[in-house]
Order: sequence, then structure tokens, then C-alpha cells
Amino acid sequence: MLLKLVLLVLLPLASALHFYMDAGEEKCFYEDLAKDTFVVGHYATSQIDKETGSPLDSSHLKIEIMVFETFDNDHRVVNQKAANQGKFTFTTAETGEHRICFRPLVPTGWFNKARIRMSLDIAAGDTSEIDTQRDDQTASLAQRVRQLTRKVQDVIREQAFQRTREAQFRDASEKINAGVLRWSIMQVIALMAVGVWQTYTLRTFFVKQKLV
Repeated sequence: MLLKLVLLVLLPLASALHFYMDAGEEKCFYEDLAKDTFVVGHYATSQIDKETGSPLDSSHLKIEIMVFETFDNDHRVVNQKAANQGKFTFTTAETGEHRICFRPLVPTGWFNKARIRMSLDIAAGDTSEIDTQRDDQTASLAQRVRQLTRKVQDVIREQAFQRTREAQFRDASEKINAGVLRWSIMQVIALMAVGVWQTYTLRTFFVKQKLV
């Protein structure tokens, strides 16, 4: 059974609604769209019990999405099978009426008591507006990249400064260690010289006193 629901919306605006379908049922929406119109549709579907209205497992639920150009012998421009929630997009090639259809893909049969609830939000706008939004997003990303680049450069400069400080400290430590080593050597030499002088003096004294 094909149910047709006609929506009259202005192009820059968005239309949001929810509706119910049975398994295998198809519902369509008609949109008069201008050429080069970018259309974005966000949808979410879930299964509920027909008798109790309680939610059912919807993990296996799939949705078939189709878009036709009614002015061109129902030329199909979109035909995709998607998950139970997500989005679809397309850009119109010509001005005219478009039919957007949805069909839930669930097992049908006597024991199937499921009913499908679908929420749909369709937004349409000129591609130039979309390009402007993309340009704005690109500019924002470029600004963030520049900010990150500046932060990285600051970190690099800080690391270079720390390396310079470490090199200066290492040079100063090496100079101090070299000075301490030289002073220690000089002290050892002086002590040895004093020891030799004292030994020579004592030996001379003992010789003069004829003690040796």
C-alpha cells in the first residue's frame, strides 16, 4: 500500500514530523525543489507493539530511502538501504517536484505485531549557503590549526630555552669541576714539596749534629 503525504515547505526552512508505518508499508513526501538545492534529512525509527504500544527491539530494523524526480518520469536519484537511524543527502539537478519515500525493511507475517514509528527532519537550502557554511567551518578549523601551531611553537621555544639553560649549567659545572681538580692537584704537589723539604731539612740537621 502506497500512502502519499504532501508537505508544502519553504526551501530555506526545515520540516520536522513523526508518523507511523506498518511493516513493508511505504510513505512518501513531495517537495517542490529548485535546482542546486541541497537537501539533508535526519531520521530515526523504532518498533513498537501494535497492541500494547511498548517498544520492541529495533536493532535489526532497516530503512529503504528513495528519491524520485516526478517531473522526469520518476527518475530515481537516491536509492539506499540504511540503518534504523541516520541521515541522507542529495542535491537537486533540476527544478521540479521530488518524491521522497521511506519503506521499513522488517520481516512480515502473521506473528509480526510490530509497528514502526519514524521521526523525520528535512532541511533544504541553496548549495551556495551550504558552501558558505563549509567555508565558515573551514575558516574555523584553519583558525584552530593556527592556534595549535602557535602553541606548538611556544612549546618548541620553551624547550630550546631549557636546553640552553641546561647547556649553560653543564658548562659552569664542568668549569667548577676542572677548577676543583686543578686545585686538588696543586694541593697534592704542595704537600709533596713540603714533605720533601721537611725530610731534607731533618736529614741535614741530623748530619750536622752527627746523629747519623
